[in-house]
Amino acid sequence: MRDIMTVAKYEGLATARSVVFRVLACVILLVIVLIQVFMQGNGMAYNWTMVAMASSMSLVNAYFFNIMQAFLVIFLVSDYPVRESRRGALECIHARPVSNGHYLLGKFLGTIGVLLGLNILIILCCSFLNLVASEAPWNPLVYVFYFFTLTIPSLVFWVGLSGWISFILRGNKVWGQVLLLVLLGLTVVVFPDVIHGSLDSMGSKIPNFFSAITGHVDLCFYLLHRFAFLFVGIGCVCMSVCKLKRLPNSLTEISRWRRTGYLLVGLGVMCGVIRTYSYYRTGVMREIFRNTYTDYWQGGTCRVVEHDIIYRQTGKCLSLKSDMLLCNSEMKEVPRVILFLNPGLKVTSVSENEKQLKFFRDHQVIVIDRKMVGVDSVRLHLEYTGEIDERYCYLSVPDDHYYDRTREDPFFQFGNRYCMVDHRFTWLPPECGWYPVALMDSPVNRKIVRRNYTRYRLTVIEPEHPVVLSQGVRKRKGDTLRFVNPNPLEGISLCGGDYVCRQVQTSGFVIKLYCFREKDFVPLFFTRLNEKDVRNIVENRYGNLHVGNLNGNGKIADVLLRHDWCSSPESNLILAEVPLSITSYGDPIRDKSALVQPGMIFFPERAIRGKYVEAPRQYKRFAMGKGKRCEGNEKCVEESMFTDMILNFASTKGQSLRNPFLYRFTGIDSRPGEKTEGLLNALSLLQEPDLYIKSEHYPVVDILYKKWLREGRDEKRVGYSLFANKEDQYVYEYLQSHSLKDALSDATLPPDVWERILDMKSRQLLGVLETYTSREQLWLFLNQFRGHNRGEVELKQFVSELRDSLNVDIMTILPGWYNESCPDVVYQVEDASIECILNEGKRATVGKFKIWNKGPGKGVVSVIFASEDRGREERRLFHLDGGECKQVRLFLGSAGYFVIDLGISQNIPGFVHVEMDVLNDGRYFVQQTNDTCYGIFDAEKSAFAPAEGEIVVDNESADFQLVSLPEKWLQKIFPNKADVVARSSGGPKAGVSKWTKSYSGVYWGDTIRSMYYKMGGHGECRAEWTVPIEEPGEYEVFTLIHEFLNYEPSEAKELQYFYTILRGEERQEVVLDLGMRQRGWVSLGVYHLDKGETKVILDDRGEKWHFICADAVKVSRVTRDE
Repeated sequence: MRDIMTVAKYEGLATARSVVFRVLACVILLVIVLIQVFMQGNGMAYNWTMVAMASSMSLVNAYFFNIMQAFLVIFLVSDYPVRESRRGALECIHARPVSNGHYLLGKFLGTIGVLLGLNILIILCCSFLNLVASEAPWNPLVYVFYFFTLTIPSLVFWVGLSGWISFILRGNKVWGQVLLLVLLGLTVVVFPDVIHGSLDSMGSKIPNFFSAITGHVDLCFYLLHRFAFLFVGIGCVCMSVCKLKRLPNSLTEISRWRRTGYLLVGLGVMCGVIRTYSYYRTGVMREIFRNTYTDYWQGGTCRVVEHDIIYRQTGKCLSLKSDMLLCNSEMKEVPRVILFLNPGLKVTSVSENEKQLKFFRDHQVIVIDRKMVGVDSVRLHLEYTGEIDERYCYLSVPDDHYYDRTREDPFFQFGNRYCMVDHRFTWLPPECGWYPVALMDSPVNRKIVRRNYTRYRLTVIEPEHPVVLSQGVRKRKGDTLRFVNPNPLEGISLCGGDYVCRQVQTSGFVIKLYCFREKDFVPLFFTRLNEKDVRNIVENRYGNLHVGNLNGNGKIADVLLRHDWCSSPESNLILAEVPLSITSYGDPIRDKSALVQPGMIFFPERAIRGKYVEAPRQYKRFAMGKGKRCEGNEKCVEESMFTDMILNFASTKGQSLRNPFLYRFTGIDSRPGEKTEGLLNALSLLQEPDLYIKSEHYPVVDILYKKWLREGRDEKRVGYSLFANKEDQYVYEYLQSHSLKDALSDATLPPDVWERILDMKSRQLLGVLETYTSREQLWLFLNQFRGHNRGEVELKQFVSELRDSLNVDIMTILPGWYNESCPDVVYQVEDASIECILNEGKRATVGKFKIWNKGPGKGVVSVIFASEDRGREERRLFHLDGGECKQVRLFLGSAGYFVIDLGISQNIPGFVHVEMDVLNDGRYFVQQTNDTCYGIFDAEKSAFAPAEGEIVVDNESADFQLVSLPEKWLQKIFPNKADVVARSSGGPKAGVSKWTKSYSGVYWGDTIRSMYYKMGGHGECRAEWTVPIEEPGEYEVFTLIHEFLNYEPSEAKELQYFYTILRGEERQEVVLDLGMRQRGWVSLGVYHLDKGETKVILDDRGEKWHFICADAVKVSRVTRDE
């Protein structure tokens, strides 16, 4: 041991005295401190998550030091073989009888000791910054934990690996360093996403955060991962001894070190395999659960009407009893009762009227030997005990998404706990199956949603936690808690912890906020707000959800449409804080997650991960600054902060998934357009009706009913967007050969494609229904139906009431709409414009266009525009048979735009957006007319022929081409993600470096309306339109310009486009000065063009923030009169 320490001492001194090392150490120290100052310092925190927890600063510090120490190790250790071949400071050691193992181990320990000293110095600097210049709480034990479990194993691994590779490639130092640098790059960029992070020595995507309540989020598997790399690193050190070019003291020394190295590497691999196998086993069990459901599920089953649950918890073990009233709702024989229960809970008894019934268990399925015939009911008593198996949760979620650790935060890994039973905290949502149910969502098809409304009563005996929460009226008697729900619910949850409660009474219900007593975060944010202030903000934010309620005096009671959990103003809406690791998945059909339950919302610890949440002291300093709206008024700031925070509960999307460090320091969005799921969208608790329209033949009718209710409530149809993408083309082609029934059963459809299909089919069905009744009457009926129906409702009841109320028999429409593919429809829209009517007291406009259905199928077209009634949208609908042409003139009132909804067609996008042209100075340019004749008139196909003497070349034409710079080999390997995303998302995206296509209803086009765009460059990239001229003469050349206001930064005050008109050998350059709001056809001048080809060329000269757009050019013959 003495020899080892002697060698380590000399090696450490030699390394520490190196000028290069000292310079690099100072640079590393400075870089890490600056990163943490700019990302986590006072007034500069990227977001609240960066400073909310004690782990925030210490983990960032350890992460960046891990990367930089690996970089240092590569160059320090790879120099060992070279230094061994020349005389140096360690020459005195070579003269001593030091064994090879002790010698090399001492050298490695010397390097490790120096780097550990540097790490301690950086930790001290970070701690000082944490204490005096950051809002993050300071906990020295967290720094110590990351030092021993994160930094040291990574250091040992890279020291061992670098030494082993360097001694193997003794004569190729440079190649060894290159190989190690490549491995380091892969470790930072690629390995975190491979085999669940098993190859990532940094542990960057391993759950490694501390909850103030439950501690480390996943300590066991985290330590397995770290021990794996620690053992492999030590093993590589041992194997390096065998490669040392020095005579050993003993003949058996080399074999002993080799065997020890193999053993340690094998031990490390075993730790990694054990951890990886757990993921494999989880996947296998989840597939078994899915198959079990498929084996036993039968379409017709009973329903649970009443359910009394007696709950007792001892540590992680649960003991429960269920008294269930089941009814046969199908009116046909049910040969055996089938229930579903978490497979970790063992059923010990099933009885009816104290008579034991035969049953058997197959994983989550309980099959009870009890027949139900006709209108029959049975009251069953079940007893079950055990621990919850979390692998049973969210079986409908694909495994790759199930294991995704970055879907909630791009940097910090909080872990994935879908329920929790512990002496410190308990959370049991319905999704974990903690009580038996007769109906569950399909685990093999996430698109199929089923609901069973049940009247629950929950009794908790001798609760383990000071505060226990659940739905219903809470009563306590001795050591027993009882929760009684007056109305049927679709599920019941249980939560227990040490909470402190705050409450506020609103017009609709009582809001109760439960925060952890030990780490109450509310005082960090709010010290000036009282109950009245909170009530006013909540009422104003959620009481004005109707578009028609513009006076700002709305109340929650006015928009509260749900009455299962809220039966009176005394009902409770519980907002409960839960540990960091607890999470869920967004349900795109229900527009919610398990964090939002009837009457309960579970938000993450200290309100982190919120889209609108900022560090409180930072927010206050900024908002109270000189010249700000809340200058010097802290209460005003807190009101604004609270308003921002509650926006989280009305958002379907969360924060951006871009890497915060990369974006802050380079401006590069690593995952442009991607956002976390909006897991806390609480609007469904207020506005989604508490009923379920049941149909085994048409399972989407309930989804459609709620979609139509939302659209009617907002007084507009949600679905048309200014931009489209190639998915629209895929959806149309899919619907040409597949029915909605096929799409529902197609497990390969991505969720966003399914949503688009459902939206298109919804609009199609609405269009058909509007041929029988008006949309306003349909909205009125939907709300009346909701008003007098609760719980599960048969489709035949909905059909009957619709027929009686509006004389519409939807069953004559549903079979074809659901079971048949869509007709082949393609439209050509021409001469779409807006005219201003003369001789009116105020501005009045007319929208006009021509439309031709060029396909054989029958189509439905809607025209949408804003009415004069406070911006409400008006609609005009008409049908076009195959080959039919129409001329349309509609009175728009004062509207300055209209949208032509083309429904399900080959047109991409399915909307044509028509607006007034805008001049360079921002003034509208509108043609004037005296024609007050409105309507829909027949037209001839000849009306769609091009105007005489006019030629339009679009970017979709064969006469259009793009010239781009060739991609370099690095660009091919690492493409710009902004370019890739822009192709798929349709809308223009900043940072696009090459020509990229965008689809929108405002662009020019026939079947496809698109344009190409890129950011400004140096003129090497061009867009070229070739215009064929049949007759020589004078022609005016136009280019189509689009408005840049929506996506141009404020500093871009001027924009120039550089065009070149190429007429044979003659070139004419035109510099076009544009305004930010200019749109429409803009003239490039009048030219004499000879017969042949004329080219119009646009190059990409411009600032890096300028959008260079290429859509269409038009050439019009100029007569002498003009």
